[in-house]
Amino acid sequence: MGKIAKVQREKVSKSTSATPIAIRDAQLAVLDFLKNFSCQTFSSRYTVSRVEEFARCRNMNADHWVASVMLPMSKVSVTFRVHFTSVQSRRLLSMQSDATPSSIKPKSAQDSLKEYCNVVMGKLKSVLRSEFVGDESRKVFVPFVDPSFDKYGLVPSGDEKLVEETWWRIVWDGGEIIAYGKAIAKQAFCEETFEGLAKESSIVSIDDEGDVDFFDF
Repeated sequence: MGKIAKVQREKVSKSTSATPIAIRDAQLAVLDFLKNFSCQTFSSRYTVSRVEEFARCRNMNADHWVASVMLPMSKVSVTFRVHFTSVQSRRLLSMQSDATPSSIKPKSAQDSLKEYCNVVMGKLKSVLRSEFVGDESRKVFVPFVDPSFDKYGLVPSGDEKLVEETWWRIVWDGGEIIAYGKAIAKQAFCEETFEGLAKESSIVSIDDEGDVDFFDF
């Protein structure tokens, strides 16, 4: 298995006080986690992948479908979604079975990407467990799929990009999906949560010789 390409991780500075960290740091830490763990999960579910930069001003209508899931909390609201074509989703699901892409029903392929979003958000929810207020931890948020042209069109240029949102490409041999994350923090996180998010920002890769490498996002 080839190495997973190293992706430059944006530095997230801590505030001058040990706890809690700044609200902006919390937002960036969540987005950093989503970018990292989405690639890890994709590689474990489907095929070895890597994260690459996303070109702004891209028209997303051609990507056909969007699978998304939200995690609204008192301290932070998080959205994670992936844009994909019917062809790519069938190819991905075929990697998990003996079925050919052409034999896979569209709904089955879409359900696979919905579950993928659910796994990524479920992990984030577990890392943010210290930030729940009241019974928020008991809430279940079900991912869903929409046609891309119904809600998403031209992606804004870099000048219009919000601090709390980011786009990236998950790329593998012969295909890609586009991922999106948005985090709006309303309060700062405690240091324990920040460290938990940062801990997930390294991945393990085993090269052709069997050597283990650690990469930071």
